[in-house]
Amino acid sequence: MKRRLIVVATICSFLLIVLLFRNYLRSPVETQALQPPRSFLPSLGAESQPSCYLDHSSLSLYKLSSPYTLSRKYLRPIQKLSHKKYISYEEIDADLFTDQVTVDNDSGPDSKSSNNDAQAKTRLPPSSCATTSIVVPAFDSQPPDGSSILMGMATSVDRFKDSIPHIVQWAAHTGLKIVVSLEEQNSVKISTFEARLRTEYGLNVHFIARPGDWNARAGDLVPLLASQLEPETKWVFFVDDDTYFPSLRELQLFLSHHPDPLEESQMIGGLTESHQSIAEAGILPLGGAGIILSRPLLSTIASPAIWEACQAKIPTNQASDYKISRCVTELTPVKLTPSPYLHQLDLFSDASGFYESGRRMLSLHHWKSWHETDVVALGLLKPVCGDLCPLKRWKFRDNSVLTNGYSAVRYPTTSSAVGKDINATDGMPDLNKMEMTFHTEPGRFEEGASNNWKELSHSLTPFRLKLDEGTEKLSWRLRGAKEYVEGVRHIYVRPGGEHGNTDNVLDVIWLHE
Repeated sequence: MKRRLIVVATICSFLLIVLLFRNYLRSPVETQALQPPRSFLPSLGAESQPSCYLDHSSLSLYKLSSPYTLSRKYLRPIQKLSHKKYISYEEIDADLFTDQVTVDNDSGPDSKSSNNDAQAKTRLPPSSCATTSIVVPAFDSQPPDGSSILMGMATSVDRFKDSIPHIVQWAAHTGLKIVVSLEEQNSVKISTFEARLRTEYGLNVHFIARPGDWNARAGDLVPLLASQLEPETKWVFFVDDDTYFPSLRELQLFLSHHPDPLEESQMIGGLTESHQSIAEAGILPLGGAGIILSRPLLSTIASPAIWEACQAKIPTNQASDYKISRCVTELTPVKLTPSPYLHQLDLFSDASGFYESGRRMLSLHHWKSWHETDVVALGLLKPVCGDLCPLKRWKFRDNSVLTNGYSAVRYPTTSSAVGKDINATDGMPDLNKMEMTFHTEPGRFEEGASNNWKELSHSLTPFRLKLDEGTEKLSWRLRGAKEYVEGVRHIYVRPGGEHGNTDNVLDVIWLHE
């Protein structure tokens, strides 16, 4: 008996040590919560189709008014090989907004007046229970092979931790190699963090501690990445920690239309949208949009003679993207190949006009600083309806447009607006033009539509004028997203405002095919 107690005590002590050591390894470097494996996903339960109930507790996170109104839409993708991939928008012969129900939050599970389970659910009307099928291009649900890409960035531990959820969406389990130049840190804990990212999240990350501030470390990425080339590396990317690639597969397809990266020196990148910034700094690719060099070009500028000449020619305090561009254009015969699909997004305030434009987007930037867009919520759609599904636009029969994962906008059937590219017959704007909801950097440029047009005409036109919210359009913005066994749920909300109006919710549930 005594021997058994000793064995049990030894096992418990070992488990306690393992637990404490695991917590030590996670501190101070810890990753954010990421999407769980599918086997651990929750079920929609009574909210699944065809049960078609609203569980009040599922929306409690969003702090909605009491009461609020809600309509639900079930969507199911139908894959077709022959379906065109790049279409600005498609028309759906169904209504997006179904019959609404009014929901009193006081009857929910947190109510002080009742804990009755029946009162925590609301049966939705039949129009909310039907499923609309939407044809999408056939897609591969497995991660692509990204081993031909080497990617580098300079950042801090905390900023990289914040970036993990979005990086996982396009880099996990692809073999794409990411080299991160960090400020000097405890090497043991950094190595442990790196190992966790590889084993638990499938990220091929390599942390390298370097001296100097961010600008110095970013400027030295050229020789650092040259030392990290793999035999299969073809393309080398310089990016920021908030550069988001909606689809690695589409990015690779884009690169496949360029000359052989092992045979020809090339520099591909995205410019700023601001004409004035180009006038001041020149035509150069920016790291936020992504600077892409072919392998031979990186090897050329990283060679001792060229790199020493570059260091001598360009001040050490010069921005890293400016430095890379000048090294290439002034010390080699290579010139930039600009791409309109790599987006720096130097846009302030309300960038909805850009995201709702239906344009092709291979990279996004400034989505959590100069403006706010939940790119992680966008990425949840890809396993359900494919890489091209996020931000895809569908025009429904009820004069509404769903920009998938971002917003829903409903337009009046008639409009008296003048000069705003609105069809007088049906009230719909010209969806082939980008609504100018944003502006360029405040304080540098004079406000106003005409000045914005001058600033952005080279990059984002054609434009149409901004519509008045509440009269010329009604907008629902994404408030939250969640993945379930059955699919993905997006909650769009049109706030009631300051005049006692109720919040209005559009509950869109994408079901697996």
